[in-house]
Amino acid sequence: MEKIKKLHEISTIDGYLMVKKRALLDLISDKSDLVKLVNEGHTKKAVEAVYPFLYSKIAVVRATAIYVLGELGSKEAAPEIVRCLSDNTWFVREKAVEALQKLFPVSNP
Repeated sequence: MEKIKKLHEISTIDGYLMVKKRALLDLISDKSDLVKLVNEGHTKKAVEAVYPFLYSKIAVVRATAIYVLGELGSKEAAPEIVRCLSDNTWFVREKAVEALQKLFPVSNP
């Protein structure tokens, strides 16, 4: 849970984009805090910990945050992911499509 707290603190500091990127990548590489929150029924808190990264100036950070939201499987994140479909960077839009497909799979007849 300490990484989640640290992540939230870092995400509120403007101008430290590389620190934000590193914090998000650290969190993703060790998903234990996010998984623990989800397993304890706190998916909303896990999702909210990732939201600030959707507004990063660094496209790879936004794309990674979208990926994490898709992996968390919370359909509550869909409106934020849909907003990312209009991102200026193609791979951010691509990750948004992939995350939405993961959240709302379409079965082939």
